[in-house]
Amino acid sequence: MQRLSNEWLAEGNPLGTWDWIRNKNKITQFFREGVERSKGYESYLTMGMRGEYDTTMKGDDPAAVVRDVLRTQRSLIREVHGRDDAVPQLLALYKEVQVQYESGRLDVPNDVTLLFSDDNFGTIRRLPHGHEATRKGGAGLYYHLEYVGTPRSYKWINSNSLGKTWHQLQEAHSRGARQIWVFNVGDIKPLEVPLTFAMSLAWDINSVKPDGIPQFFSGLASRQFGPDMGQDIAKAWRGYDTLVTLRRHEHIEPTTFSLLHYSEADTICSQWETLLELAQSIYDRATKEQKPAIFQLVLHPIKASAIFVRLQINLARNQLYARQRRNSANLVARRVLELFDADFDLSEEYHALLGGKWNNILSQPHYGFRDTWHAPSRDMISGLSYVQTRQRSNPIVGNMGVMVEGHEGVRPGLTNENSDFTHPSRGDLVPGLTLGPMSPYGPKTRCFVDYKFFVLSDTPTTGQVSLILCFNMTLDLDPSDPMIDPELPSPEGWLTAVQDCSWKKQHKLEPCTVARGEHVLRIRLLHTNLILENIAIDLGGLKDTYLGPQPTFYAAR
Repeated sequence: MQRLSNEWLAEGNPLGTWDWIRNKNKITQFFREGVERSKGYESYLTMGMRGEYDTTMKGDDPAAVVRDVLRTQRSLIREVHGRDDAVPQLLALYKEVQVQYESGRLDVPNDVTLLFSDDNFGTIRRLPHGHEATRKGGAGLYYHLEYVGTPRSYKWINSNSLGKTWHQLQEAHSRGARQIWVFNVGDIKPLEVPLTFAMSLAWDINSVKPDGIPQFFSGLASRQFGPDMGQDIAKAWRGYDTLVTLRRHEHIEPTTFSLLHYSEADTICSQWETLLELAQSIYDRATKEQKPAIFQLVLHPIKASAIFVRLQINLARNQLYARQRRNSANLVARRVLELFDADFDLSEEYHALLGGKWNNILSQPHYGFRDTWHAPSRDMISGLSYVQTRQRSNPIVGNMGVMVEGHEGVRPGLTNENSDFTHPSRGDLVPGLTLGPMSPYGPKTRCFVDYKFFVLSDTPTTGQVSLILCFNMTLDLDPSDPMIDPELPSPEGWLTAVQDCSWKKQHKLEPCTVARGEHVLRIRLLHTNLILENIAIDLGGLKDTYLGPQPTFYAAR
């Protein structure tokens, strides 16, 4: 109703008084003041009510309370504006309010816009269907580019995949949720690039094509910094977009990336280092006038991310080396502390720019979440291990050796570089596969894609064969056509998938013999909102990693 919850407290109302049942008259007057002061302005009035500090409303029947709130709010609008539909209004179907609406416990007037929401992590939960598409008030979307809440807040710096954002906003627009889009950006400064991208699509949904994200980057960079710098800045942004897509900063732990298999951790560190070299070269070439903006938009996010990832991986390496009682564990521990200081120094450098114009904008703690969802009060790292280097190893441990990773050519895992049915879901990684609407005539007539793969092993693999499919993180959009059990409180595995930025599904095939030679894997998808990104075929011995095995290639003779 054009009021902030902070205003309620600022007017002298103590905590615990934002309660419709106990303080209906006072809250009604609070709403009335919002309706009256918005006269003459182009405004959307938000309808309904949630609990204190934007939490679930308490009480035996929260839906009944919301119904009473809606009736009162409509009456206020009619008194102030002459008609109860005189000004634009919306009801945010957020969290429990969506459940109340879908269960039929809320009577929402036809002229009120239904504001659908994502899952707080950029995956839309629900979109209009059936009669909702023809409502007078239409539908809109509430979409998060940052969030405070379960399973873990992400507020530090940009960790959004523009490919994922493009796909979800395209789905919303094509399914009729286009009356109003609301973006949650938190501290706006670190999110200038993704917000510009989202607002460009809001202005013109066709402004960015499926393969047009590189052009968006180059156009934005050239407008701001000129064509000479624009192409390199666009390349840096694209590289950043690719790497943050793997996992949000706050969701990365020392154990996330494997130190032991497929050179995963080292490869990711190397990619960040290469990107940092590019960003540093851009900054070094910039004019004095350009340097503050390039530091904030290009160098800082890349350097901060490189430091963060290196610290987490080095913390894991320190713990591994310490378990092995290696002297180098102590050297790695010191490197972790150096990176910890470098992280803080970089934030201080940002805060000092332009005479402290953006002082404290990056003071958000981002280390030491532990098992809580909310940001810690202060950065902290734990788990550093030290070895007593002056002490000789006990002879009982026996001989020590060095293990070399085995040949992985017998672990084929094909991807879909040659498919035209792709979405820009992962930047420079293999584009995600999606297929057209499914046929009404059953699974056998749906669109499919065939993947050829070659088994190199001379000895046939007999027994259990597993197929691991990795999908970009999406959810069911249409409650009339669910692909999961709608009675579950959330999709099974959501807490893990939302942090992994992907759904991983393992299919154990019927016991069979897979001989050396060429084979064909046929994939059919059930919905346009499914985006297949990676396929791995486990013939036995697949190692546990975050990203899975490296792709294997076979050159035809």
